[in-house]
Amino acid sequence: MWLFTGRYSHLGPGICLIALAVASIGAIFIRSAARLVQRRDLKAANVVNLLLAAIPAAILGQAEGFGEPVFVSDGLNGGEALFLAIAGVLLGFGGLILSNKLRLLRVLILIAASAILFGDIAGWIRRSAGPSKSYLQQAS
Repeated sequence: MWLFTGRYSHLGPGICLIALAVASIGAIFIRSAARLVQRRDLKAANVVNLLLAAIPAAILGQAEGFGEPVFVSDGLNGGEALFLAIAGVLLGFGGLILSNKLRLLRVLILIAASAILFGDIAGWIRRSAGPSKSYLQQAS
């Protein structure tokens, strides 16, 4: 059975392609952040700072992604979730080009950017995988 039902059933491959592309970019940001972390950085305060950067960013991304459908009238939705994803990509690229003197800031920025992207994907998939109102009405 296909993951997407209702009015999103024919857009499933497009949604999966968008999710794969955004997840790949988020994975690149996490990999870059992991390469920057050194053993001396693994202190409790730094781990707490990473969590304080990642958790709110992921929650914000998920809320925005779930609040809006990926597609509207068979076209990509140009709402806040898309702009948040673009902002996450730009934030991540900004983290990639920062100086090595600001290594911990780079790690925080890269983790926050990937959390935004993964949160957005989670929201989009959650919204798109659920049955639409018209599908629920037809079923009953």
